[in-house]
Amino acid sequence: MKDNINNLLDPNISPEEEDKILEQFLAKKLDNDLKVRWQEMLREEHDIATHEPEPQKKSKSSTYIKMFLAAAACITLIVTLQVLYNAPVAPNTLAQNYLEEQEILHPGVSKGTITEDKTRVTAIQEFNAKKYVTAATYFQKLESPNEEDLYYHGLSLLLSKDYRGAIAQFNNSIKTNPKYEQEIRWYQSLAYVLSKKTKKAKQQLQQIKPTDWNYKKAQELLKEMNEE
Repeated sequence: MKDNINNLLDPNISPEEEDKILEQFLAKKLDNDLKVRWQEMLREEHDIATHEPEPQKKSKSSTYIKMFLAAAACITLIVTLQVLYNAPVAPNTLAQNYLEEQEILHPGVSKGTITEDKTRVTAIQEFNAKKYVTAATYFQKLESPNEEDLYYHGLSLLLSKDYRGAIAQFNNSIKTNPKYEQEIRWYQSLAYVLSKKTKKAKQQLQQIKPTDWNYKKAQELLKEMNEE
């Protein structure tokens, strides 16, 4: 029983193992319920009483030992759960989780556009197909990139794990790109964290205001970085 509980608490448990343990618990519960129903039916229909074996008398010391062991097991379980719940998360792991938790898509060609640069169209298609290296190459080829192109060029570099390139592109973009300022600050912060530039990451995260996008996540990242 204790082993099964420990296995269920293991974050690396496979779905198959978890289902097997839960099935064992369920089978035991169903067996007990079936036993009680049969006992009631025999008493009601045939006046047959089922007898449980007479329990052996237990000494007080034995009872106290079992109570102590049960209490110790409960305390151990509580401590284990607290440790698992409060386990620190590495800043780069947290940053990667934030980057991956929501799918990032380009909205596509602007409505009402009759003619569109084929290079831009290809860049957008490659980005939405998650071919970020190729997308970055096409965004780089644009002769007259607009604010949106500069922003998604930086994202393409970030998502292709070219953190240095992403940081440089975001630096160039944020100077003339107020439309995406909050997004750029956030994603550039992640790039700094993932490239292990701790000082720069903290400076960038501290610039994210309470009213800005992803402020709470920025504070969580700062907290984890300060606890390292």
